[in-house]
Amino acid sequence: MYKDTWARVLKTPEEVPSFFREFCETIRDGGRQFPYTIFCPPDRFGFRKTTPKLICLSEETVAIAEKVQHELRTAVYPLSRITYLETGHSLLYAWFTLYCPGAAALKIEYCAVVKQLFQPLFARIRAALPAESLPEPGDHQAELAKLNIYSRQNYKFMNFAKQSILPGETVLQSLLQPEVHLPYLKFFQRTLVGNHLTVLTDRELIAIRDLDRIGKYYAMRYGGVWNFIPLTRIVRIQLAPDDASAVPGGRMLLLRLELEGSGTITLPFHEAQQPGLQALAESLARQCGILRGQPVPVDLRPGFLGGAADLPAAPAKQTSF
Repeated sequence: MYKDTWARVLKTPEEVPSFFREFCETIRDGGRQFPYTIFCPPDRFGFRKTTPKLICLSEETVAIAEKVQHELRTAVYPLSRITYLETGHSLLYAWFTLYCPGAAALKIEYCAVVKQLFQPLFARIRAALPAESLPEPGDHQAELAKLNIYSRQNYKFMNFAKQSILPGETVLQSLLQPEVHLPYLKFFQRTLVGNHLTVLTDRELIAIRDLDRIGKYYAMRYGGVWNFIPLTRIVRIQLAPDDASAVPGGRMLLLRLELEGSGTITLPFHEAQQPGLQALAESLARQCGILRGQPVPVDLRPGFLGGAADLPAAPAKQTSF
């Protein structure tokens, strides 16, 4: 990526490219203070060609405009309605996607060298909870220390998790799933499930995973994908066996999270993780119920513990690890 394609913060209306100025003025509503604005220039010659985009963070919304040829495509995401945020990076390649009912999920790609410019945006999105739900400031270092248990198992994911915890958040529970492999031919194996770490805090569920294949295999080892899911957006939790996947030492179990207006997210775990997975699901349901002001059910599909009644299938639209 050439330096002139790196994203940059615009501090005055005069810096906004002419094609986006009318859109930016609409977001400002005439006289409001100039919002936190990031311009992502086009990259026409790189490995991943991108179009120019403008991101405006106001008090109540995140507005994104994209220039596609001579057309301006826009999406406005109310902070109070965003279902979850996904971010990721692999070496110099980085991106984020917002999921919100009634709005297209637009993927923003940028150079990871300037990823610090996006941190105020991500922090604002993740902190967009009702004031009465915000936690009291606590000992941030003490919360990070709760993740030291993974220092020997997976140092990379321990650090990823620590970088993900916002000041004021309380870490309630976490569960690490190591890679699950299947034998391939006689001397080889292939990865069925990559490493992933799930962290439950008092306000969100953070799911961190290895990248899917991007270009050469080694790029997977130097990056990750983060899903930040506000607990107020989880309406149903389901634990189910994945009978279609026979793996060494048992089978796979699925944690399905039904989200408000945006389908489901599915997290796979090895059967050996069943006690920790069930404890995580129960803590998650309890904390979701506190924040939502109503119980959030945990459904046990037949075969997870044995003897549970049959339940409706999860919605077809879903995001799987």
